[in-house]
Amino acid sequence: MLAAARCSAGGIVVGTETIQAGAERGACGFGRVTGLMPDTYRNLRRVAVSTMLYDGGLSGGGAGAEACGECVEITRAGVTTLAMVTDWCDPAGGPPCAPGVTSAVAYEAVSMDHTLSGSDLASYRAVPCPGAATMRVALDASSFLPSFIRLRVYSHRIGLRHVELRGAGPGVSATNPWTSMARSLSNGWDLTGPDVRRGGTGVQLRLTSVHGQVIESPAIVALTAMNDDDLLVQFDDRRAIGATCDWQPLRTIYDDALGSAFVGTWAAATWRTTAVSATLDPTVTLGCRQGNCLRVSTTANFGGVSFQYSGAQPVATSPTLDFWILPGSSAATYAVSAAPGCTTVPYAATSASWSHVTIDLAAACPSGTRLQSLFIYRTNGAATDFMLDDVRLLP
Repeated sequence: MLAAARCSAGGIVVGTETIQAGAERGACGFGRVTGLMPDTYRNLRRVAVSTMLYDGGLSGGGAGAEACGECVEITRAGVTTLAMVTDWCDPAGGPPCAPGVTSAVAYEAVSMDHTLSGSDLASYRAVPCPGAATMRVALDASSFLPSFIRLRVYSHRIGLRHVELRGAGPGVSATNPWTSMARSLSNGWDLTGPDVRRGGTGVQLRLTSVHGQVIESPAIVALTAMNDDDLLVQFDDRRAIGATCDWQPLRTIYDDALGSAFVGTWAAATWRTTAVSATLDPTVTLGCRQGNCLRVSTTANFGGVSFQYSGAQPVATSPTLDFWILPGSSAATYAVSAAPGCTTVPYAATSASWSHVTIDLAAACPSGTRLQSLFIYRTNGAATDFMLDDVRLLP
């Protein structure tokens, strides 16, 4: 059985600039072998996954580039597509996992015949890759025989966790143990040391899947430059389809801390001419309603706080904004705006003590609006501090 799918804050991007459909690029290093893959693999959409998923694999527990070559089923608005992991999307200096927004899965269309488009809400799960009767292996051009070997194993239906090799063919030494290879972040299987052929004409591979299946390939792989070999074996699909990582709205904006989950994060920033300070130290509670709170220090009228969501969620899923406010004075007036495209909603303080406020975002925003930011700001009087707590969206 496959372990429950892991949900990542970075998520997935299909068809980023570095891995457009058909391109021979991507961190997994499949470029040179793309033309050797079965059509069912070559025609799959390419996906880039977050570092967490790339390193540990879609089912977790791995290391290095375990997600490389795994397949993922992505569903949005009833439309499902299948793609293969060939890249990561948030290394230092690389493209972010979701340009502009981050949700459980964010992706971009890679061709006009593909119905998925835009960064949006979706779910994903690990599934077996289609086709491919057998796995294949290629000697990477960076190899420096016999002291350094780098192999690329591809066309595996199930994720690959471990590769071992030993000498094979006529003349091989009687002392010929299995030797583990190390996986690099570029998905190469590396071995440094004495000639592992041990007098033979090539090597034999032993492969372990993410489900623990161990297979010895009968093929003798000749370690010659640009060589590609059929391993004559394939992993079994020994599990049910993986658990689904479903997108869920992140409704907690601030509750003693800014909200954060695998679907995205909320961040607070100054708006206009304000300085925002969050009393997040658990020992600082002075003036707060309970626990910690967010203090907004204004230096001019119309100053306030901007809450920015790293993803985007439909207003229809969370149509009510609910929060507590400690106004600067009993005469203070405020405004709440949910950009983009929503009507500004005024709020007038009735006392100088903590007050409970609810805002109907469904009435303020056009149908179909996707929420990415919220603004709460002062609209009258001299600059005065105000405090916010338990800022959340309600279904």
